[in-house]
Amino acid sequence: MAIKRTSDDGAVVVGSTGSFGTGGDVYVLRLETDGGVLWSRALGGPGPQVANDVDLHGDGRVIVVGSANRGGDYAGLIACLSADGEVIWQVDFGDAEAWDALNGIVVVDDAILAVGRTYLETGTSQAWLIKVSMDGGLIWSATTAAEPGMEGNALAVLDDGSIAVTGTIEAPDGTTDMVVVKFNEEGEYLWHTVHGGASDEVGRDIMVANGELVAVGYTSSFAPKRQMFMVRMQMDGEVINEGTITSSGNDWEAFGMVMRTDGTFAIAGYTKEYGAGGSDFSLLFANPDGSFIGGPTYGGASNEVAHTLDLTEDGGYYVAGMTESYGPGAMAIFVVRSNGDTLNGAVIQTVDDVGVDSHQWPSKVVASPNPVQSGGWIRISGIAATTGRMEILDACGRLHGELRSHGEQVQLPTLASGLYLLRFHDKREWVAPRGLTIMVE
Repeated sequence: MAIKRTSDDGAVVVGSTGSFGTGGDVYVLRLETDGGVLWSRALGGPGPQVANDVDLHGDGRVIVVGSANRGGDYAGLIACLSADGEVIWQVDFGDAEAWDALNGIVVVDDAILAVGRTYLETGTSQAWLIKVSMDGGLIWSATTAAEPGMEGNALAVLDDGSIAVTGTIEAPDGTTDMVVVKFNEEGEYLWHTVHGGASDEVGRDIMVANGELVAVGYTSSFAPKRQMFMVRMQMDGEVINEGTITSSGNDWEAFGMVMRTDGTFAIAGYTKEYGAGGSDFSLLFANPDGSFIGGPTYGGASNEVAHTLDLTEDGGYYVAGMTESYGPGAMAIFVVRSNGDTLNGAVIQTVDDVGVDSHQWPSKVVASPNPVQSGGWIRISGIAATTGRMEILDACGRLHGELRSHGEQVQLPTLASGLYLLRFHDKREWVAPRGLTIMVE
């Protein structure tokens, strides 16, 4: 999920929706400065589609990246919309025999740079970087071929045209570390650095700030609970400082950041340590050395997670993510326009009629929400939903357990982020076609 401020100080928000009957679609909203919906679009087809990031061209075109299921395998998805929300083009990228996804995007000059991951036949992944023309043509594609076990989540373009990526790399003990990868402007892999401790780290966002590279995410290595984690380095990869930027009383995670006019950082994520209940939006302010300054939380009695933020024209913040406390359904998009204070007005709840025809795919099943959080509940509809037994398998076909539905709902176990298949039982055998692909965040 992502948000980007528009030239008129409104915002474009992208994510995914299971509300319109097509198995999970890319969802794009254009918001006015007061939060009103100017237009909305759902993009997709019979399989699940997910939008992970958005950027804007100088002429107002909206570029969306994510992933799309096309009959069993996932492809990286890029869609280009006009400033008025009309679809100009939509293209899938990747290897037809692999599972691919795009997680981050930067529009530079008249081209699109997007990063994600591609799975190898061995079951491991590589960070995957592509450059695409503004008419949807592939210019080049690159991977970290010599360094498997990576995933790219976000990217930044340096002054010399080279590209820095952050994400994860698999450790020998099965944990993950934050990784920063450098490519040259033609996509040639140059080097990578690894950051973290004995447990899991994830890099979620990266930017160029004051002539340095700064990456944020979370760590589980230094306390029983997750903490926001920041790495600051020179352009050649030499580390200036790295460490936690939150306390260890309860879980915190960082998903996105921007630099403020005074050189400090605003970081979007969630906290379970403070707020109204469950997890809440965290708009955290930190110094360049990672030391904590402060910041408000937003949310209700249930769970909220902020995935993204951008600066407003008046020096405030757009923060966007998901909520279980507000909205018309079990989960909704939650957008906050804030001046950085805790109290910023009442919550406006909007029911969006996006105008997409509803379809029932008789040979398929549909799940919502999709993507879903690890350990979360999903609602299943379709002919296979009446069966009480199912398996969950990862992208490599490894079994992660047998599940049982409770009516139309099933709770997932604790899973690492990634793509999974729910395979249903028809009373005699496990039948692969009666499956459902879901994305776990």
